[in-house]
Amino acid sequence: DQGVDNVVLCIFNPGGASATRQIRAAGINIPILAATGMDGLYWVNSVPGLKDFYVPDQAVVSGDANPEINELTKEYTAKYGNPPASQYAYPIYAWLQEWSKAVTKAGTTDGKAVVAVMETFKDEPSILGPRTYTHKWHCQTNIPMTIVEDNDGKQKVIDVVRIPNEIPDNVLLRIKR
Repeated sequence: DQGVDNVVLCIFNPGGASATRQIRAAGINIPILAATGMDGLYWVNSVPGLKDFYVPDQAVVSGDANPEINELTKEYTAKYGNPPASQYAYPIYAWLQEWSKAVTKAGTTDGKAVVAVMETFKDEPSILGPRTYTHKWHCQTNIPMTIVEDNDGKQKVIDVVRIPNEIPDNVLLRIKR
């Protein structure tokens, strides 16, 4: 690992857990920067003593920097007996917050009318932070992401970051010029 600062692991589970275990078993102990598909703690027992593992999350199940996320996690846990396994339980909640605002503003549940309102939302607040919808894009390309460090089965919030500008279409979609 001379001259190498970290491993970037663009993968999701179950293959991600296997790859991480193999990397550590090979004696490669530099930090691993993983993709969002590796969030949560449900898989970390497959890599005993995992350290220096970093992942960007929209919400941290084991304790987020956002108290609203922690409250939602408590409510979820009270209802289902366990917290969500990963961050992917939260985006639908944020989207439904946005949908509800648009329905109220449109005065109807008609899809075309509601979508027209949503497409005016620029940095509209939600439990997961600001969301933007346009006629062209409904996917979120510059939302805040929480950088989490996983060590020995525990998560620690390191920072919250947000890409400051739009990702150009040709980069996002690999459109040839």
